[in-house]
Amino acid sequence: MSAFWSLFRQSRYGPWGLAILALVVGTAVFAPYLAGDPFALGDLTLAPPSRAHLLGTDHLGRDVWSMTVYGSRVSLVVGITAALVSAGVGIALGAVAGYFGGWVDEVISKITDVFLMTPTFFLILIVVVMFGNSMFYVMLVIGLTIWPANARLMRAQALTLRERTFTMAARALGDSSWRILLRHIIPNGIYPVIANTTLQMAGAILTEAGLSFLGLGDPNTVSWGQMIYTGRPYLVTAPWVSFFPGLAIVITVMGFYFLGDGLNFALNPRFKERQG
Repeated sequence: MSAFWSLFRQSRYGPWGLAILALVVGTAVFAPYLAGDPFALGDLTLAPPSRAHLLGTDHLGRDVWSMTVYGSRVSLVVGITAALVSAGVGIALGAVAGYFGGWVDEVISKITDVFLMTPTFFLILIVVVMFGNSMFYVMLVIGLTIWPANARLMRAQALTLRERTFTMAARALGDSSWRILLRHIIPNGIYPVIANTTLQMAGAILTEAGLSFLGLGDPNTVSWGQMIYTGRPYLVTAPWVSFFPGLAIVITVMGFYFLGDGLNFALNPRFKERQG
Protein backbone atom coordinates (compact mmCIF):
# COMPACT_ATOMS: atom_id res chain seq x y z
CA MET A 1 0.00 0.00 0.00
CA SER A 2 2.85 2.38 0.75
CA ALA A 3 4.36 1.77 -2.69
CA PHE A 4 0.96 2.25 -4.34
CA TRP A 5 0.30 5.49 -2.47
CA SER A 6 3.77 6.77 -3.32
CA LEU A 7 3.19 6.14 -7.03
CA PHE A 8 -0.33 7.55 -6.87
CA ARG A 9 0.94 10.82 -5.37
CA GLN A 10 3.52 11.08 -8.15
CA SER A 11 0.81 11.01 -10.83
CA ARG A 12 -0.10 14.33 -12.35
CA TYR A 13 -3.87 14.25 -11.86
CA GLY A 14 -4.56 11.46 -9.35
CA PRO A 15 -4.43 13.55 -6.14
CA TRP A 16 -6.60 16.22 -7.75
CA GLY A 17 -9.19 13.62 -8.71
CA LEU A 18 -9.17 12.18 -5.21
CA ALA A 19 -9.69 15.64 -3.70
CA ILE A 20 -12.56 16.45 -6.09
CA LEU A 21 -14.33 13.16 -5.42
CA ALA A 22 -13.83 13.52 -1.67
CA LEU A 23 -15.63 16.86 -1.91
CA VAL A 24 -18.46 15.36 -3.99
CA VAL A 25 -18.85 12.33 -1.72
CA GLY A 26 -18.79 14.56 1.36
CA THR A 27 -21.53 16.72 -0.19
CA ALA A 28 -23.66 13.64 -0.87
CA VAL A 29 -23.16 12.18 2.61
CA PHE A 30 -23.88 15.42 4.47
CA ALA A 31 -26.62 16.61 2.12
CA PRO A 32 -29.26 16.90 4.91
CA TYR A 33 -26.95 19.29 6.78
CA LEU A 34 -25.98 21.34 3.73
CA ALA A 35 -29.34 21.88 2.06
CA GLY A 36 -33.09 21.79 2.63
CA ASP A 37 -35.82 19.71 1.04
CA PRO A 38 -35.14 19.60 -2.72
CA PHE A 39 -38.84 19.01 -3.45
CA ALA A 40 -40.09 21.95 -1.40
CA LEU A 41 -42.03 24.45 -3.51
CA GLY A 42 -41.59 28.18 -2.95
CA ASP A 43 -43.30 31.40 -3.93
CA LEU A 44 -40.29 32.78 -5.81
CA THR A 45 -40.07 31.15 -9.23
CA LEU A 46 -37.00 31.52 -11.45
CA ALA A 47 -35.41 33.77 -8.84
CA PRO A 48 -31.74 34.57 -9.52
CA PRO A 49 -29.00 33.53 -7.08
CA SER A 50 -29.26 35.49 -3.87
CA ARG A 51 -28.55 35.24 -0.16
CA ALA A 52 -31.84 33.40 0.38
CA HIS A 53 -31.27 31.03 -2.56
CA LEU A 54 -27.57 30.59 -3.26
CA LEU A 55 -28.08 29.19 -6.77
CA GLY A 56 -31.53 30.61 -7.46
CA THR A 57 -34.83 28.75 -7.93
CA ASP A 58 -36.48 26.86 -10.79
CA HIS A 59 -39.88 27.35 -12.42
CA LEU A 60 -41.62 25.66 -9.47
CA GLY A 61 -39.81 27.70 -6.84
CA ARG A 62 -37.57 24.83 -5.78
CA ASP A 63 -34.13 25.74 -4.48
CA VAL A 64 -31.48 24.91 -7.09
CA TRP A 65 -28.77 24.57 -4.41
CA SER A 66 -30.76 21.93 -2.53
CA MET A 67 -31.53 20.04 -5.75
CA THR A 68 -27.90 20.14 -6.84
CA VAL A 69 -26.66 18.88 -3.47
CA TYR A 70 -29.14 16.00 -3.36
CA GLY A 71 -28.54 15.27 -7.03
CA SER A 72 -24.98 14.29 -6.15
CA ARG A 73 -26.37 11.25 -4.33
CA VAL A 74 -28.18 9.98 -7.42
CA SER A 75 -25.22 10.54 -9.73
CA LEU A 76 -22.77 8.79 -7.41
CA VAL A 77 -25.08 5.83 -6.82
CA VAL A 78 -25.71 5.42 -10.55
CA GLY A 79 -22.04 5.75 -11.47
CA ILE A 80 -20.70 3.42 -8.79
CA THR A 81 -23.41 0.77 -9.11
CA ALA A 82 -23.31 0.62 -12.90
CA ALA A 83 -19.51 0.45 -12.91
CA LEU A 84 -19.50 -2.34 -10.29
CA VAL A 85 -21.98 -4.35 -12.36
CA SER A 86 -19.76 -3.84 -15.40
CA ALA A 87 -16.66 -4.86 -13.43
CA GLY A 88 -18.31 -8.00 -12.05
CA VAL A 89 -19.53 -9.22 -15.43
CA GLY A 90 -16.36 -8.21 -17.25
CA ILE A 91 -13.99 -9.81 -14.73
CA ALA A 92 -15.94 -13.08 -14.64
CA LEU A 93 -16.29 -13.49 -18.41
CA GLY A 94 -12.83 -12.18 -19.24
CA ALA A 95 -11.07 -14.41 -16.70
CA VAL A 96 -12.94 -17.52 -17.86
CA ALA A 97 -12.29 -16.75 -21.53
CA GLY A 98 -8.60 -16.05 -21.07
CA TYR A 99 -7.83 -18.96 -18.75
CA PHE A 100 -9.77 -21.77 -20.44
CA GLY A 101 -9.30 -20.61 -24.05
CA GLY A 102 -10.57 -22.83 -26.87
CA TRP A 103 -14.27 -22.79 -27.66
CA VAL A 104 -15.05 -21.04 -24.37
CA ASP A 105 -12.86 -18.12 -25.38
CA GLU A 106 -14.38 -18.15 -28.86
CA VAL A 107 -17.97 -17.96 -27.62
CA ILE A 108 -17.31 -15.25 -25.03
CA SER A 109 -15.26 -13.23 -27.51
CA LYS A 110 -18.09 -13.33 -30.05
CA ILE A 111 -20.58 -12.17 -27.42
CA THR A 112 -18.21 -9.38 -26.46
CA ASP A 113 -17.85 -8.33 -30.11
CA VAL A 114 -21.64 -8.18 -30.48
CA PHE A 115 -21.92 -5.81 -27.51
CA LEU A 116 -19.02 -3.72 -28.81
CA MET A 117 -20.66 -3.30 -32.22
CA THR A 118 -24.09 -2.47 -30.77
CA PRO A 119 -24.77 1.26 -30.25
CA THR A 120 -24.80 1.25 -26.46
CA PHE A 121 -26.83 4.39 -25.86
CA PHE A 122 -29.59 3.36 -28.26
CA LEU A 123 -29.72 -0.08 -26.67
CA ILE A 124 -30.14 1.58 -23.27
CA LEU A 125 -32.91 3.77 -24.69
CA ILE A 126 -34.79 0.74 -26.01
CA VAL A 127 -34.53 -1.17 -22.73
CA VAL A 128 -35.57 1.83 -20.63
CA VAL A 129 -38.58 2.49 -22.87
CA MET A 130 -39.62 -1.18 -22.73
CA PHE A 131 -39.10 -1.92 -19.03
CA GLY A 132 -39.48 1.49 -17.41
CA ASN A 133 -37.27 4.36 -16.32
CA SER A 134 -36.81 3.55 -12.66
CA MET A 135 -33.35 4.16 -11.27
CA PHE A 136 -32.83 0.42 -10.74
CA TYR A 137 -33.30 -0.34 -14.43
CA VAL A 138 -31.13 2.60 -15.45
CA MET A 139 -28.21 1.42 -13.30
CA LEU A 140 -28.61 -2.21 -14.33
CA VAL A 141 -28.86 -1.52 -18.04
CA ILE A 142 -25.87 0.83 -18.06
CA GLY A 143 -23.77 -1.74 -16.21
CA LEU A 144 -24.81 -4.59 -18.51
CA THR A 145 -23.89 -2.66 -21.65
CA ILE A 146 -20.42 -1.32 -20.76
CA TRP A 147 -18.78 -4.54 -19.52
CA PRO A 148 -16.95 -5.57 -22.76
CA ALA A 149 -14.03 -3.21 -22.08
CA ASN A 150 -13.43 -4.80 -18.69
CA ALA A 151 -13.82 -8.28 -20.17
CA ARG A 152 -11.13 -7.61 -22.76
CA LEU A 153 -8.74 -6.23 -20.16
CA MET A 154 -9.28 -9.22 -17.87
CA ARG A 155 -8.96 -11.68 -20.76
CA ALA A 156 -5.60 -10.21 -21.76
CA GLN A 157 -4.38 -10.50 -18.18
CA ALA A 158 -5.61 -14.09 -17.87
CA LEU A 159 -3.88 -15.12 -21.10
CA THR A 160 -0.59 -13.93 -19.64
CA LEU A 161 -1.04 -15.13 -16.06
CA ARG A 162 -2.05 -18.68 -16.97
CA GLU A 163 1.49 -19.25 -18.31
CA ARG A 164 3.25 -17.86 -15.25
CA THR A 165 5.29 -20.10 -12.97
CA PHE A 166 3.05 -19.72 -9.91
CA THR A 167 -0.01 -20.72 -11.96
CA MET A 168 1.69 -23.82 -13.35
CA ALA A 169 2.91 -24.68 -9.85
CA ALA A 170 -0.64 -24.47 -8.48
CA ARG A 171 -1.86 -26.65 -11.34
CA ALA A 172 0.89 -29.21 -10.66
CA LEU A 173 -0.12 -29.31 -6.97
CA GLY A 174 -3.60 -30.38 -7.98
CA ASP A 175 -5.54 -27.13 -7.55
CA SER A 176 -8.73 -27.03 -9.59
CA SER A 177 -9.12 -24.57 -12.45
CA TRP A 178 -11.74 -22.56 -10.57
CA ARG A 179 -9.53 -22.36 -7.50
CA ILE A 180 -6.65 -21.09 -9.63
CA LEU A 181 -8.96 -18.54 -11.24
CA LEU A 182 -10.23 -17.20 -7.93
CA ARG A 183 -6.96 -17.27 -5.98
CA HIS A 184 -4.34 -16.47 -8.62
CA ILE A 185 -5.64 -15.23 -11.97
CA ILE A 186 -8.26 -12.69 -10.89
CA PRO A 187 -6.40 -11.19 -7.87
CA ASN A 188 -3.25 -10.66 -9.92
CA GLY A 189 -4.95 -9.44 -13.09
CA ILE A 190 -7.60 -7.15 -11.69
CA TYR A 191 -5.55 -3.96 -11.48
CA PRO A 192 -6.15 -2.61 -15.03
CA VAL A 193 -9.84 -3.34 -14.56
CA ILE A 194 -9.91 -1.24 -11.39
CA ALA A 195 -8.52 1.77 -13.25
CA ASN A 196 -10.92 1.28 -16.16
CA THR A 197 -13.89 0.85 -13.80
CA THR A 198 -13.15 4.27 -12.33
CA LEU A 199 -13.38 5.77 -15.81
CA GLN A 200 -16.63 3.89 -16.41
CA MET A 201 -18.15 5.55 -13.36
CA ALA A 202 -17.75 8.86 -15.15
CA GLY A 203 -19.29 7.42 -18.30
CA ALA A 204 -22.24 6.01 -16.35
CA ILE A 205 -22.92 9.43 -14.79
CA LEU A 206 -22.91 11.02 -18.24
CA THR A 207 -25.21 8.31 -19.60
CA GLU A 208 -27.72 8.80 -16.78
CA ALA A 209 -27.58 12.55 -17.32
CA GLY A 210 -28.21 12.01 -21.03
CA LEU A 211 -31.23 9.80 -20.32
CA SER A 212 -32.64 12.31 -17.86
CA PHE A 213 -32.01 15.13 -20.31
CA LEU A 214 -34.13 13.25 -22.86
CA GLY A 215 -36.90 12.83 -20.29
CA LEU A 216 -36.19 9.14 -19.69
CA GLY A 217 -34.82 9.43 -16.17
CA ASP A 218 -36.60 8.46 -12.98
CA PRO A 219 -39.13 11.26 -12.27
CA ASN A 220 -39.22 10.36 -8.58
CA THR A 221 -35.61 11.35 -7.97
CA VAL A 222 -33.63 14.56 -8.25
CA SER A 223 -30.72 14.15 -10.65
CA TRP A 224 -28.46 16.63 -12.38
CA GLY A 225 -29.57 15.51 -15.84
CA GLN A 226 -33.21 15.96 -14.91
CA MET A 227 -32.47 19.47 -13.62
CA ILE A 228 -30.87 20.37 -16.94
CA TYR A 229 -33.91 18.94 -18.74
CA THR A 230 -36.40 20.99 -16.71
CA GLY A 231 -34.31 24.12 -17.17
CA ARG A 232 -34.12 23.94 -20.97
CA PRO A 233 -37.07 26.29 -21.64
CA TYR A 234 -35.49 28.93 -19.40
CA LEU A 235 -31.91 28.93 -20.69
CA VAL A 236 -32.24 32.56 -21.81
CA THR A 237 -34.25 33.98 -18.90
CA ALA A 238 -32.94 31.77 -16.06
CA PRO A 239 -29.74 29.99 -17.14
CA TRP A 240 -28.79 29.11 -13.55
CA VAL A 241 -31.39 26.32 -13.45
CA SER A 242 -29.37 24.27 -15.96
CA PHE A 243 -25.92 25.79 -15.54
CA PHE A 244 -25.15 24.72 -11.98
CA PRO A 245 -26.15 21.03 -12.32
CA GLY A 246 -24.23 20.95 -15.62
CA LEU A 247 -21.19 22.37 -13.83
CA ALA A 248 -21.59 19.73 -11.11
CA ILE A 249 -21.57 16.99 -13.77
CA VAL A 250 -18.41 18.40 -15.37
CA ILE A 251 -16.58 18.61 -12.03
CA THR A 252 -17.60 15.11 -10.92
CA VAL A 253 -16.74 13.48 -14.25
CA MET A 254 -13.41 15.32 -14.25
CA GLY A 255 -12.74 13.96 -10.76
CA PHE A 256 -13.36 10.38 -11.87
CA TYR A 257 -11.14 10.78 -14.93
CA PHE A 258 -8.34 12.29 -12.86
CA LEU A 259 -8.65 9.48 -10.31
CA GLY A 260 -8.59 6.89 -13.09
CA ASP A 261 -5.43 8.46 -14.48
CA GLY A 262 -3.77 8.26 -11.07
CA LEU A 263 -4.82 4.64 -10.55
CA ASN A 264 -3.54 3.70 -13.98
CA PHE A 265 -0.22 5.34 -13.17
CA ALA A 266 0.07 3.51 -9.85
CA LEU A 267 -1.24 0.10 -10.94
CA ASN A 268 0.16 -0.20 -14.46
CA PRO A 269 3.20 -2.53 -14.37
CA ARG A 270 5.01 -0.49 -17.04
CA PHE A 271 4.98 2.57 -14.81
CA LYS A 272 6.23 0.47 -11.91
CA GLU A 273 9.16 -0.74 -14.01
CA ARG A 274 10.02 2.82 -14.90
CA GLN A 275 9.94 3.87 -11.29
CA GLY A 276 12.10 0.89 -10.37
